[in-house]
Amino acid sequence: MTLFPKPSVRSRGLILVSLLVALGCGRTAEVTGKATLNGKPITSGSVTIFAADSLTYSGQLDEQGGYQILNVPRGSAKVSISSPDPSNLSAGMSGVKKSKTPAVPVSTPAGWFPLPAHYADFEKSELRLEVQGGVNKFDIPLVGPPAKR
Repeated sequence: MTLFPKPSVRSRGLILVSLLVALGCGRTAEVTGKATLNGKPITSGSVTIFAADSLTYSGQLDEQGGYQILNVPRGSAKVSISSPDPSNLSAGMSGVKKSKTPAVPVSTPAGWFPLPAHYADFEKSELRLEVQGGVNKFDIPLVGPPAKR
């Protein structure tokens, strides 16, 4: 004779769901989309979300302007997007040992263009998102003249 009866399949399922909820499963989501300026893909840079937990979550833009950000908490969020000149990124690598071979000059990739600066600021961008459970599609169709280089 056993003290505890064998749990039913339904009971096991309820226990599993309860454990997943207790561990936080389902409290975060994925945000994906495509970023464009006047219909042209933004080919370099990142999208950053200032989430409901007051932390930031970022994803890199690909050559088609696509991005993916994982584990974003549900709730209201502010969004920023930046696309610094890729040819200037290597200039800020202080503390890196110098190579004995000559550096290959970095050029700006075809298709890159500067974004208006206000899109890089959470408050000024006016980009807002309500993160729901699961996968959230959030395209970012920016408009306006490109910033001056």
